[in-house]
Amino acid sequence: ENAKGEKFITFFGAIYDLELKTLVYINAGHNPPILVKSSGEQVLLEEGCIVLGALPELPFINEGFITGLSDFLLFCYTDGVTETSSENGEDFGQESLLKYFSKKENVLKDLSTIHQDLIVALDTHKGRNAYHDDITMLSCRVSWFVDVLIIDVLIRLFGNVLINLIIWDLRIWKWKTRHCEEQRGLWAG
Repeated sequence: ENAKGEKFITFFGAIYDLELKTLVYINAGHNPPILVKSSGEQVLLEEGCIVLGALPELPFINEGFITGLSDFLLFCYTDGVTETSSENGEDFGQESLLKYFSKKENVLKDLSTIHQDLIVALDTHKGRNAYHDDITMLSCRVSWFVDVLIIDVLIRLFGNVLINLIIWDLRIWKWKTRHCEEQRGLWAG
């Protein structure tokens, strides 16, 4: 309301439900985050609305909704990443990011290594040019496969005696996670 259409912000927000394996998101004019599924499929998270602050009221809001997500990588970035220019004036572009994430070995890397790889790629791309905008990256990985694999290995090594202990431990972990989320919600409110 205070912006009067003169200033605006872009925004992306998402909620992932571990139990339902669903992601609900809204993109308000931000560069579309890249969701990489375990199958290698890439999804640009574009559903949402226009930028915030440009109009007194949003003319529409569409929620993006993705189901069946158990293993995935979510990569968010600012336009400074895609708009980094080479000495020839060519932008780094979204295509460069999609190409990077199309390689399974890159998707499986540690998140900080992914960010380092992309910074090196940006530095190489821009050459002697200066950066003209902020470069921000935020990544998140959810992986059920690793948890299941670890449990399977433990059971094979130590037998069925551990099954009840592991199940009990996972229940405590879920309770702690939910309790922390509830507390965070209370603190935020």
